[in-house]
Amino acid sequence: MSLVYTIKSGYLECQEEKLNIPFALIFLENGIYSLEILLPSNDFYNKYKFNYYYKLYGITEKNYFIECSGLQLTSYDSGTNKVIFRCDNYIKLTKNDENEPEIEDKKTREQIFFVELENFKTQFGNFTHINRSNNLEDYNTFFTSPIPDHTETVWITDDLENNGNYFKFKIIQKPNSENILIDFRSNEGYCKLYYDNYLKIKKDLISILSFINGGIVIVRSELTGDYYSQSNNGFDSHKKINYSREIIKDYSHNDYIGINSHHSQSDSIFREIFFNCFRNFQKLNKLLDFDSLIISLNIASQSKGLDERYFILITALERITKKYSTLNIDDNSFLIDNEIFENEIKVNLIEALEKVKVINPNSWGIMKSVVSNLNNKNNGTKKSLYTFLNYAKIPINENVLNLIGAERNDAVHEGKIGKTLEDSYENYLKLDNILRDVILNSIEYFSYRNRKYVYATKEEFIEANPKPTNYNFPPAVIMP
Repeated sequence: MSLVYTIKSGYLECQEEKLNIPFALIFLENGIYSLEILLPSNDFYNKYKFNYYYKLYGITEKNYFIECSGLQLTSYDSGTNKVIFRCDNYIKLTKNDENEPEIEDKKTREQIFFVELENFKTQFGNFTHINRSNNLEDYNTFFTSPIPDHTETVWITDDLENNGNYFKFKIIQKPNSENILIDFRSNEGYCKLYYDNYLKIKKDLISILSFINGGIVIVRSELTGDYYSQSNNGFDSHKKINYSREIIKDYSHNDYIGINSHHSQSDSIFREIFFNCFRNFQKLNKLLDFDSLIISLNIASQSKGLDERYFILITALERITKKYSTLNIDDNSFLIDNEIFENEIKVNLIEALEKVKVINPNSWGIMKSVVSNLNNKNNGTKKSLYTFLNYAKIPINENVLNLIGAERNDAVHEGKIGKTLEDSYENYLKLDNILRDVILNSIEYFSYRNRKYVYATKEEFIEANPKPTNYNFPPAVIMP
């Protein structure tokens, strides 16, 4: 645990009531901030105790304004009135010194300059080109970095007020750190990304980054305000928000989307995701809650047991299927034209069942009811799964029908995911790949996929989703 900030004056706030405090210490351990404060009296504690989140506002010894949000009271010493808080949200620092640059046109809206990401693994897609010149000797040299050192892409979004929807950003390495920075500095004019609008799309941004990363991505800090600065130690800004999150360790990443495989793949994937697919992701995330599915995929990837991984994913499949069923995204609620079903199929089926009526009238009534509902899409879990996977352009072949039917039934009702260990592992890989394809197909992503289990032939994939997707077919693992 290290002491990172000392607060020389400020106040605690809870339920809009404030208490002045003369002193506080802020510590950092394993990514989590904690605060120690000596309360002037025990009245504030007795009133609110452990029941609410607190906030702290103050001035640090280095003359920064500081705001600590999401403070959870974890310890109280009645003898000294010392309280210890754990920060579950963020600590925001604002510079307040005489050396800050003068801003001629003080903005009412602050720009986002950098976002620091933790646990994001990627091969950079682009090379830095440097043009050197010396007018005295009249020569120019052109230098290209020997290895890719950043990824640059454009980003099209929706639903931002008084802002453009076309932005640029770079993915760069944070100096002296394993973390990655998203650099928004190149945006200008109407398409400059402001911090308030960044917050509106932040959840979708982090969600899709976690998905293509094959593992959870967390925001460690954000640099915003009226200006930024750069030194050998990295970047700084007028305002900085540090998030209190436990450091992620020993994390494995699923490489289904190959941003960490080769620089050319990474470049192509980022352009496809952020230029062509992000608006589709925004729309469908609101409707189908892709966030929950992505969380389930990442949790399953980290789980030790194969059974646990499978149960997490089969639950996620049923959850998103139920969400789809309640939305009626497809206005046609029938599997085939209902007039054809009623006049040509249903009458023949009921006629074939007439003999049952003589033998067992009760059974005949039940079977007639089943036949009457055969054409309804949302008729039971199995049919709902079929309808949803068909919507998501998943090939409905024997492999997929086995998942919907026998494999799902054995897992849910008998706790079995396969007859052998190898069979169980294949069933898990198939379910994992299908769920990732559900998202990719739905947002119309047509770039690299690193399949671990090819559950359909190339022809079946193309028939279900005929656009030019890179299906990456290793011949040795194509399933019949």
